[in-house]
Amino acid sequence: MNGLFSFLNRLMGVQWNFFRAVIHAWLFVFSLSLVLGFFAIRVLWLSALPAPIDLPPSFNDLFLVVIFAPLGETLLLSLVVYLLRRGLKVTSPLPICVVVALLAGLTHGVAIPAWFITAFGAFFILTFMYLTWYAEGPSARGYWAACLPHALNNLSAIIFIWAWDLVD
Repeated sequence: MNGLFSFLNRLMGVQWNFFRAVIHAWLFVFSLSLVLGFFAIRVLWLSALPAPIDLPPSFNDLFLVVIFAPLGETLLLSLVVYLLRRGLKVTSPLPICVVVALLAGLTHGVAIPAWFITAFGAFFILTFMYLTWYAEGPSARGYWAACLPHALNNLSAIIFIWAWDLVD
């Protein structure tokens, strides 16, 4: 599994500066979410939306999805990582990434089944970023390394919804 994490380190640009790594992580998470979302909806025939949504999204939706959710969910991510590392003495990054991704997938997939798959992929990468940058320095750096790509990913989704509303 070291090969996977070495590949992710190179792909995310971890050897570069922090902000470049955040941008790489966002692009990777967003691309992965699009591919996994397409797979979940078109191949597995999972539901994409529970009910019609208000279009275009309001400012409150924007605040909740782009600011509040990434801040809160990254806080939960860091808590789960802390419990796994300190409480259960898990040291390998793979099981930590998988457990956090499963929990995120389950919580997102309760409302919308297709979101299980996209959230799993996204949170696997976000947890990887958290673990990588947490090891590089202060814990705040790990927090923001996961939070910022998450916020950018959610902003991209909102922009897609707005654009889809304009085309439709």
